[in-house]
Amino acid sequence: MTVFWWLVALTACVGLYYAVRARAARSANRRAASPWANEELARRADQQDRWAQRGDARGVYGVEGAEMMRRVDPEPDIRAEPDRAADYPKTATIVHTQADLDTLLAEKPPCWRWAAFASVLVQRRDRLRSRLRDDQLGYAAPSGGRAAGGAEVGRFVLDRMDEMIALIKHVEDFMLTPAFVGVFGEPGDESSADAEGIVHTANRLMDYHDRFLGMVGALPRLRSLQRICAAAG
Repeated sequence: MTVFWWLVALTACVGLYYAVRARAARSANRRAASPWANEELARRADQQDRWAQRGDARGVYGVEGAEMMRRVDPEPDIRAEPDRAADYPKTATIVHTQADLDTLLAEKPPCWRWAAFASVLVQRRDRLRSRLRDDQLGYAAPSGGRAAGGAEVGRFVLDRMDEMIALIKHVEDFMLTPAFVGVFGEPGDESSADAEGIVHTANRLMDYHDRFLGMVGALPRLRSLQRICAAAG
C-alpha cells in the first residue's frame, strides 16, 4: 500500500511542478508585456535628478519634493500592476462530490486537470473509508479457507508476495505509458488536456488500489495464518 501511494504522490508532484512552471511562465509574460511602469519610474527619477543638479526646487527629494513633482508631472498609477492579481481566476481545488467534479470539468479553472485527477482518487478512496479502517484494525471475517500447516502457510504468503510484486510492476508500467501521460496534454497548455481521459485514467489507477486492498484483505482470512501470527505475537 505504501508503494502505491508513493506512486500517486509522485504523479501529484509532477503535476504540481508543471502547474507552477506554467504559472511562472504566465507571470514572466505579464512582466515582459508591461514594462511601462519601471520605465516611467526611471524617467521621473532622471528628470528629478537633472532638476536637483540645476538647483531647481522641483528636484528636492522627500515629501516636499514629491509634492512639487506631482504638480508638474502627475504620478502614474503604478499600483494598477500588482492589483491585477485580484483579477486572476481562482485556481482549481480538489472536490469531494461528483457534482462538484462535473462543475470543475465544465468550468476548467487554472490547474483543473491536476485537480480533476486528484479528485477522482480522493472520491474513490472516500468510498472505501470503512474498508480501510477495517484493514487498519486487522478485522476480517474468516473466509473458510484453511491451511494444513506451516509449509502451506509459507507457500500462501510467498504466492501473495509474488502477486504483490507483479501488481506493483503493472502499476509502474501503467503510469509510464504514453497514454497515461498524454491525457494531461502539453505542460503549458491546459486546453490540450483530455478531461474524459483524465477521469478514466484516474479510475483505472484506483482499480489497482482496489486490487491491493484485496490482496491485503486476503491475508487475515486464512485460519492457520491467524493462529501462526497470534502465536508469533
